[in-house]
Amino acid sequence: MAKLVSIFFFCILCSVGFASIKYEHISSWDRNYYERCISCRTITFTCGVNNSDDAAINQNWTSEYYEHISFVNCKFTDILSSIIAMFNSIRSLNITDVELYTLQPKVLSNLTKLEKLMASNNRLTELPPKLFVNTTQIANVDFSKNAIKRIDPLTFENVTSLQTLNLSNNQLDRIEPICLDHPKLRELDLSNNHLSFVEKNVFDKLANLLKLNLSNNNLSPLEDGLFDKMTALTHLDLASNRIGNLHVGIFSQLANLEYLSLRGTNISSIELGTFSYQHKLISLDLSDNQITEFDFDLFFPIVHDLRSLYLSQNRLQHLNGFRNAIFPSLVLLDIQNNSFNCSYLKYFFGLVNWDKIRLAVDPSSTQPRKSNIRGINCEASSTSEAYINEYSTVQKTEMQNSLNDNLIRLIVKSSDEAFGVKVILFLVLTVIATCGAMYLLVNRNRLFNSNRYHRGVGEQDASSDPMVKYSSDGVLLME
Repeated sequence: MAKLVSIFFFCILCSVGFASIKYEHISSWDRNYYERCISCRTITFTCGVNNSDDAAINQNWTSEYYEHISFVNCKFTDILSSIIAMFNSIRSLNITDVELYTLQPKVLSNLTKLEKLMASNNRLTELPPKLFVNTTQIANVDFSKNAIKRIDPLTFENVTSLQTLNLSNNQLDRIEPICLDHPKLRELDLSNNHLSFVEKNVFDKLANLLKLNLSNNNLSPLEDGLFDKMTALTHLDLASNRIGNLHVGIFSQLANLEYLSLRGTNISSIELGTFSYQHKLISLDLSDNQITEFDFDLFFPIVHDLRSLYLSQNRLQHLNGFRNAIFPSLVLLDIQNNSFNCSYLKYFFGLVNWDKIRLAVDPSSTQPRKSNIRGINCEASSTSEAYINEYSTVQKTEMQNSLNDNLIRLIVKSSDEAFGVKVILFLVLTVIATCGAMYLLVNRNRLFNSNRYHRGVGEQDASSDPMVKYSSDGVLLME
């Protein structure tokens, strides 16, 4: 009995082991899958131990019917162009994880209707010139998780419809501007490469790009104007680079930016006005940096759409200037792992209206033997005169900020109405002044004669007064 059990488990292990082996030959295609997926027009080839069934692929299939091809359990040092050529009407080709070392233009030369190429998780080291010379309708390309060190400037020659390009997890250290000459490109992923420098004009032809991922590279301080031509950009990920301190010009043209990640970019200070153009920001990640002071006037006057603000793993000691009115839509605030004093942190929590805002707390990051307030670690110490003075300053600042907030709300809420009232008042005063001037102008003779009449009457009254006497020459005599 024990032997039978051992044999049974041995067979299971063998079957699992053989199932994971990749083969170089196509022995059959999954007929069951084909029958279940007849409506999606997909065919999947499964590689086997030998090539005795290779003739199966030469059956009289209607190759024009299929639009999607993929491979399972296959290993190609060079993809079989003869197989691909049979299906020249396909729109999608999936050659992911087939251990490709090279991909030549001849493989794709007949696929004039190809729109999507998935070639990730292979062993490609370069992309040759004119790879898509006949595949002009290609829109989505994925070369992620390879070992690509170089992209020929002519790799995408004649391509005019490219919309998404994924080159992440490769070994690129440079990108030629001509490689990114694609005005229709919407998404570009260059994350997890070896890029240390990006030329200023490399993104100039990407005016319609919406998402750019440059995270996990070796980028040093970025030049002003690098992103200026990408005015449509909504997502920008620069995390895990050595960018350093931020200045005003770096994001000045990105008015449509919604998601910005600067996590782990060696920031210690941020120049005032750096985020003053990003009125549509939804998420801002500044975590894992060296920031000691954070001035919330960076967002002046109001960031209406910001929902998530990440400031964890910095060196912040206070958050003076933070107030709900600046972020009316904020729902998540992450301030974990900073250098807050417990007395100050307790005071700060009392200043914030937590009705809508959720405080991010990770139980695994909370040190069990260290003081914390609401799961946020802090330094416990007695309230000293220095902290009392600090609180006094904070209270004054908060009072001023409160007044400013009320003023901001009034300005924002009634700016249009106030402008209308001012216009109406100005018009009314203008009409009154005009009417007054016209009245004086029209009645000037009557008013002048009336004035003379009153003067004359006064003289007449004086001369008829019995108490007043005049000499023969008209000189007034006093009684």
